[in-house]
Amino acid sequence: VVRATPSGAAVTEAIHMLMLTSANQQTCRITGLAGSGNSVTFGSIPAGTKMIIVSWDATSFTAGGVTAGIQLGDAGGLEATGYNQRETDIDATPTATTNTVTTQFVVLANPATSNYGQAILVLEDSTNFTWSCQSTSNTSSICMGAGIKALSAELTQLAFMTGGTFDAGAVNIAYIS
Repeated sequence: VVRATPSGAAVTEAIHMLMLTSANQQTCRITGLAGSGNSVTFGSIPAGTKMIIVSWDATSFTAGGVTAGIQLGDAGGLEATGYNQRETDIDATPTATTNTVTTQFVVLANPATSNYGQAILVLEDSTNFTWSCQSTSNTSSICMGAGIKALSAELTQLAFMTGGTFDAGAVNIAYIS
C-alpha cells in the first residue's frame, strides 16, 4: 500500500492479511450433543493452524449452575493447567462477578437451557505455542472472558466441556492455517 504523508512524500507500507481460501480454512461441526457426555473433542487440528473460532448453538446441560469451557491440547493430550484467564458474568440485575480461571478457558457460566456464543483462539507465539482466547456468550447472564495459555507442543486438539451432561445443541470449529 502506498500512502501520502503530510509533507507529500510517498510511503510504502506492508499490510499482512490472512486470506481465507479453501486451501487454508476448514470447519467441523458436531450436532446432536444429547447423550454425548460432558465433552466433545475436536482432534486432528493440522500443524500450522493460526486461528480457531469455536461457536456453540442452543447447547444445554443436564446439571444447572455449572460452567462450560475449552481446553487445549497437543499430541500428549488435553492440558488442564496453566490457563491465565479472567472471566466476567453479568446477570439481569445487573451484577458482575469476575473470576480467575487456571484449568480451562471458561466460555459459559451458570448456563441456562439454550446457550449461544463464540470463542476466538489466536496463536500469539508459535515458538512457545502460546494461544490467546476471547469469548462471549449469552445464557441467563452474559459471560465474557479473555486469557492466554502456553502449550508444551504444537496444538493438535481442543475440547468443549461442561460439568454437566450435554442434552441438546451443536458445537462448531473453524480453523485457519
